[in-house]
Order: sequence, then C-alpha cells, then structure tokens
Amino acid sequence: MNIENLTITEILKMVGAVSAIFGLLEGYVKIRSKENKIESAMRAILHDLLISKYRELIARDKTLIIDRQNWANLYQQYKALGGNGALEKLNEEVMKLPTEVVK
Repeated sequence: MNIENLTITEILKMVGAVSAIFGLLEGYVKIRSKENKIESAMRAILHDLLISKYRELIARDKTLIIDRQNWANLYQQYKALGGNGALEKLNEEVMKLPTEVVK
C-alpha cells in the first residue's frame, strides 16, 4: 500500500479504526481494573472470615467434617485469589485438629 495514493476517506477510515481499537483497549483496562479491585476485596473478606473461623475452631479444639470442608473450601478460594501465604500456618493447625464424630 502506497500512502501517497490514499484518499482522505481511506485515511479517515484508518484513523477511525485505530481510534476504535484504542477505545476497546481502554474499556478492557477499565474492566480489568475493576475486576482487580473486586478480587482484592474478596481476598480481604475471605482473609477476615478465615481468621474468625480459625479462632472458633481452635477454641473448640476439634472440628466437624463439615467445618473442615468449609474451611478447606474457603482457604482454597483465598489461595486462588492470590492469598499471600499469611494463613498457611493457620491452615496447617486447623487441618491437624481432631475430627469430632457426630452420633
């Protein structure tokens, strides 16, 4: 393509296409930024909930199967959202607690 042979209409179409691409990229960046904020908020909520659950389970010195499953699920989601390992020791302690048999 020889740029010297382009008409004003063709140049305007190209500029419009480039502008549209930049608009899409800007929208994508805004969406990712919002998703990152939501992920950070969810990670903070899970962190707080896991600490509360930890205190409850350690105070009881045992867990029910459902408590252990709930803990494992919450912890797994926390880690999947990029949890930084601050709760690894707590997780180990909870998983070592004896399981209470419900009769």
